[in-house]
Amino acid sequence: MRGLQLVTTMAPLLALSFVLGQEAPPELTQQGMTEAANERLVSAEAEMQQVFDALLQRGTGEPAALAKLRKAQAAWEAYRDAQLEALWPMSDGSDGSAEPMCVAIARTTLTDQRVRELRAMAVPLEGDVCRSQWPE
Repeated sequence: MRGLQLVTTMAPLLALSFVLGQEAPPELTQQGMTEAANERLVSAEAEMQQVFDALLQRGTGEPAALAKLRKAQAAWEAYRDAQLEALWPMSDGSDGSAEPMCVAIARTTLTDQRVRELRAMAVPLEGDVCRSQWPE
């Protein structure tokens, strides 16, 4: 959703810069928007890795729990990749200059969702009887 908002917000600005005969600022070009989407993806993936590593650290001494967490993460990564392929089933990577940005935005959205899931394991809500039983 954020990606669509970004594109719909930036399109009029790009058109205006074209009409005025001025070069668009880098962040308003397709390349700039793709770079911004990729930077956000890198940030989201780093955050996910940080939360995942913290869970691994807390699970030290619990090999069964660690194996289950690693299995769940591998399954999530397979899901993420399959979901991205399902979103663009006919794509061969040459569907236009916006495609890399769109893929980065979708991957970031999925990664942000995974971060929330991992954080819920790391910091369960007090009083929630169904909360994660991850080792503390």
